[in-house]
Amino acid sequence: QILASDHDIEGSSWQLGLWQELASNAIVEAIRDLTERVEYPNIFFDPAFLQSSSRSIARKPVEFLFLLESYGENSQLRFFAPVTRETLGPFRPDFFRVWSTEFAPLGQPLVYAEDLSHTIEKLLSLLDRIDPVIAKGLLFNSLPKNSAFSRDLFKRSTRMDNFTFFNHYERASVRKLGGNDYEKTHLSGRRRQRLKAARRKLEALGDITITRQTRSPEIEVSLLDFLYLEKRGWKGKRNTALASQNNTRQLAMDVVRNLASTGNCEIHNMYLDGNAIASIVLFNSNGHTITWKIAYDEQFGTYSVGNLMSVHATAEITQRDDFKLLDSVALGSNETANSLWPDRLPLCSLAIGFGKKAASNSQQIAFDLSIIMQAKRGLRSLFNR
Repeated sequence: QILASDHDIEGSSWQLGLWQELASNAIVEAIRDLTERVEYPNIFFDPAFLQSSSRSIARKPVEFLFLLESYGENSQLRFFAPVTRETLGPFRPDFFRVWSTEFAPLGQPLVYAEDLSHTIEKLLSLLDRIDPVIAKGLLFNSLPKNSAFSRDLFKRSTRMDNFTFFNHYERASVRKLGGNDYEKTHLSGRRRQRLKAARRKLEALGDITITRQTRSPEIEVSLLDFLYLEKRGWKGKRNTALASQNNTRQLAMDVVRNLASTGNCEIHNMYLDGNAIASIVLFNSNGHTITWKIAYDEQFGTYSVGNLMSVHATAEITQRDDFKLLDSVALGSNETANSLWPDRLPLCSLAIGFGKKAASNSQQIAFDLSIIMQAKRGLRSLFNR
């Protein structure tokens, strides 16, 4: 479905549209090519993750917003993001929401890095031409404020009134260290001593081994150990573990298998006498690492096995030549994540309005979402008491 189109003076044509599904190999290859050409990667929008997640956990139909530039017979995908169609009331503007979920909390679209400002200019121009019956706005959640895409839009917001930035927050991360040692740089001497003592006590119980798996079938076996640990812990008791529901269990199996096949997934496990006691699932994309899921055997909680596993994996990742950023994707209130990964990744939500009432549309979307987010935070704090 083509939503809007335009032509450049230089002779290239641009199309903004929606794919209903990622069915053809040509579409999948175009997206994968784009993932290698972006300034800020998003592994959750890689087809290897997206095809499984949109099928397994989507509560609404997921469509795929794209911006394509064509010159003669050559075409280049310039922008890509999965979206759902949303409305927050009968008298509220309909809008596209860039799809981010609790399993994929990163709303950074895939944007071609070369001549990015021109791509954004074309994107905004074509968004403004969309039939208002289809949508009157576009919403991004969990948008990194330090990406070139966000910075460009923020500069434009100073002279345009159809952008509303809101819901500013931070989450734990580790930035590129410049050759420094992660543990010495980010962990206090006292913290390192406590972890060494915990490791010695753990080793007194039996043989400790740590594995890193990246390929099938070994990585799928490691995932089964992770699912077992998570199901036995507090998430299992709350019925929020991945293995608690068939669809989320299938999601985990599919995305780990798919991402491992493209070299974008690894699982680190810690074993005591051959039995798994801690596990961390990591996704990688162009130097950006996502700590997707962490689990540990709670009967060994006093030995800090979860922290030992996280520190071990982080120390290894941050020494890689291509390392740029580790994103914990943890809630801002997560004390453990905040202490282990003390850098902060600033994020926000952004509503872009288009049409004749672009400014009021963006403000209305942001206002309504802010109320909903406040209500959810209040319920979460009550639930966690």
